[in-house]
Amino acid sequence: MAEERETYVDRIIRDAYATMGKPERVISLLEQGEHHFEAGQEDVGSADQHFVEAGELIDEVSTLTGSDFANFVLPDVSPSGAELVLDRSQRLVSFDPEVFSGPELQRGHPAPDWLWDPAERSEDLRRIRETKSGSSTGFLRLFTGPDDDQGRWFNVEAGAEAQAEHVHFKLIQFRWQEASGNRFREALGLTETELALTRHLVSGGNVRSFAEQRERSVGTARNQLKALLRKLAINSQQELLMLYTGFAHSLRLIDESEGPKRHFCSRIFHEEDGDRIAWEEHGDPSGDPVLYFHPFFEGALFTAEQDAAAREAGLRIIAPWRPLSGETTGRSKRIELVREFARRLDPFLEAQGITECAVLSATAGTPFALGFVQATRVKVSGVVLAGPLVPFPTWSDISMVDIGYRRAVQMTRMAPAFARIYIRATLAGSLRGEFDKFIDDFYRSSPDDRAYYKRPEIRELIRQSGTYTFIKTLDGPTEGVIIEAFDWSELCRDIAPPVTLAIGANGGFVSRENYQKFADQYGFLVDAEFRRSGQLVMHDDPVRVFAHLRRKIG
Repeated sequence: MAEERETYVDRIIRDAYATMGKPERVISLLEQGEHHFEAGQEDVGSADQHFVEAGELIDEVSTLTGSDFANFVLPDVSPSGAELVLDRSQRLVSFDPEVFSGPELQRGHPAPDWLWDPAERSEDLRRIRETKSGSSTGFLRLFTGPDDDQGRWFNVEAGAEAQAEHVHFKLIQFRWQEASGNRFREALGLTETELALTRHLVSGGNVRSFAEQRERSVGTARNQLKALLRKLAINSQQELLMLYTGFAHSLRLIDESEGPKRHFCSRIFHEEDGDRIAWEEHGDPSGDPVLYFHPFFEGALFTAEQDAAAREAGLRIIAPWRPLSGETTGRSKRIELVREFARRLDPFLEAQGITECAVLSATAGTPFALGFVQATRVKVSGVVLAGPLVPFPTWSDISMVDIGYRRAVQMTRMAPAFARIYIRATLAGSLRGEFDKFIDDFYRSSPDDRAYYKRPEIRELIRQSGTYTFIKTLDGPTEGVIIEAFDWSELCRDIAPPVTLAIGANGGFVSRENYQKFADQYGFLVDAEFRRSGQLVMHDDPVRVFAHLRRKIG
């Protein structure tokens, strides 16, 4: 038995050094340990020093800090294949189950009623009927399931020759960027309302949802859209989207002519002892303050959809970069790093004139959020933990976690320096265009979450975040992995403000049952009605997340 354990540890050590040339070997390293983790074998700890040395060697041979992520591969904006094919009688020929889902989707049967935009159905069907073989009729909004209340945009093409009776719908991704949006407004003389309407439509909303969010009638919103179209000398919502997309693309060609742009954070709080806290702001600049503790991949950045949802909710999102990420400094390690950051945030908020706020976290930001709430003198009106991580007081507690996440936690708990290898291998692989290998392993049991990371706007957000997170050191995410692997349950105790866990209905790292058990133990509430995700509820339904915060603020 001793000889077998030694061979097993030797294999782990060899794979650790092999990650220098082949970052994906970190996955096989975890797979080797899968059968040994159940018992929590302490002999893996003997590899810890080798993990340290392998991490140092990777740093020597591979420049990971300060990368511009130029080789971070983005998927095509328009996939080559159609996500939906109908015949001329609107009967289903084929569909992509990763995009469309619902019991009524059956090949050879009529397309379900929920597929169409009720306000545009007659016009959409007319355009489809009149589309000539081999040509395109532009694009239209389809709904991807009976619970989809936003819809997504698709290009419409009629099949050519042998497939002339088929109509192909190809997914289009529109992306709102605040900088190009502001320049769009300046160039075309838009009012704040017209800009807000354009932002809402480009981000995937519709006239009805715009009216609801602004507490106006649908008729008023439609009149606002008509006035906007007249001002721009165009005839339809589709033309508005094309106009904005073309404008933004032209700006991007100019702005990115010298290569991929890095993220630059202009907000730096200088502390008396020389330390610094960098932070981002999203949403409504004059809204009620929410302190946001960010996840790993996306960092402190927001997608356009998240920013629009926060703005519509009247929330000012203050998102400090966590310690040892970007320009934010840190002096401690493990759980003391969390406590140190919590102490530093009080004077930071005071400098912003904030004496009361709500708190929001996403995934890996959970311990930092709870550490702040537990220690702060600032009045906290309420807390929302979106797709949160949970602490593991004992080895057996880790068994509740999905295997893709569990293996990294187990290995780090037995040999903390493994976190150095894991972060470096993930980063090096991503820089080589192998990001999906790590995502597919990490979210192996959550196809809904994997699908979010295929979206171009989220991939670009991750690329931008990476250019800032790792600008000086890799230690922030490394310490984050170590914190997650060990017991931080003491940060969950004595939390006075109301806490809501926002979790996906389709399962994340932790099952719904174990989330409920965690919530019951500490007196937290649970909202498990995020229907399109497991862990990534901040991408699933940011409107619902911010509605929770809005109610807590009052």
